[in-house]
Amino acid sequence: MENTLQEIEDGTVHQSIRRLSGKHSRSQVTNRSSDHQQQRMNNRQMLVICVALYSLAASLSVFCAPTKAKNSEIGFIVGGQDADPSTWPWQAKLTDNGQFFCGGTLLDSDVVITAGHCISNRDLSGIGVAVGNRERFVQQYNVSNVIMHPEYKDYMQGSDIAIVCLGQNVSISPEVSPVPEVASLSDNFESDSYCCFITGWGLLSSGSTRKTASTLQQAEINIITNARCNSKRFWDGRIKSSNICAFKKKTSACEGDSGGPLVCQTDNRHILVGVTSWGSTSCKNYPSVFTRLSVYATWIESAKRKCRVGEEKDGTDFSKL
Repeated sequence: MENTLQEIEDGTVHQSIRRLSGKHSRSQVTNRSSDHQQQRMNNRQMLVICVALYSLAASLSVFCAPTKAKNSEIGFIVGGQDADPSTWPWQAKLTDNGQFFCGGTLLDSDVVITAGHCISNRDLSGIGVAVGNRERFVQQYNVSNVIMHPEYKDYMQGSDIAIVCLGQNVSISPEVSPVPEVASLSDNFESDSYCCFITGWGLLSSGSTRKTASTLQQAEINIITNARCNSKRFWDGRIKSSNICAFKKKTSACEGDSGGPLVCQTDNRHILVGVTSWGSTSCKNYPSVFTRLSVYATWIESAKRKCRVGEEKDGTDFSKL
């Protein structure tokens, strides 16, 4: 079955995004005959340097990059890099009769979260989950249950989220472990102070070759406000409060990356912020759209408990999955 990033066609757009940069000024120091005046000037210069270094340190404190990443072809994840196998140990791969079709994130040792559109209308008996990003560490599991969000209808109407219950616990290792945190109700993440990443095995380009990644891809991406994402330049009113958008020029999620994680780093913490939902058919120049997990924090905890007791109380008819 064809990989399933949900996409919509771009409009004709002729605007471009520009990175604004400030101009740096140089202060000129006039030589003084007085040693005392020269010393005062030197002290002032040292103060300016110290302030500048402090500002630089502050800006670097919000820079982040996964360890051991290496450059690879520009591709989807578009604009990405090959990921080190132990950098994203919570990354999961959903399969249908052994064929990869979507990404996911390991929430607990027996629970994976993914996009609702990945699971909808699939036969539960054929779905499997693989974790571990190196061949000799890959673990594969059967699925015991799937819990769809009760308000899901299609990806454009929101609630594009589902919980996949595994038949047994995964074996925890450096290559396989649950995501440390999931965004809470109080989290916003519409700020430049976060370093965020998308990961997946989706298409490496939006062209005719339709080649998917054999190695997990990662790419740094910037969260943007829903107001900007909803502007006429981008998605022109299609974005809901239950979405979160991320954008970086020449970087995007693409077909096959659906269901995968949007993870942000702050204060040495990794927080799962979104689940990949939909984006542009060109896989570039438009923000990628994710399900905003802070909106669903309560539902996620409830669905995880249902995995443990093997009950489904949301009215989902699994014969239609």
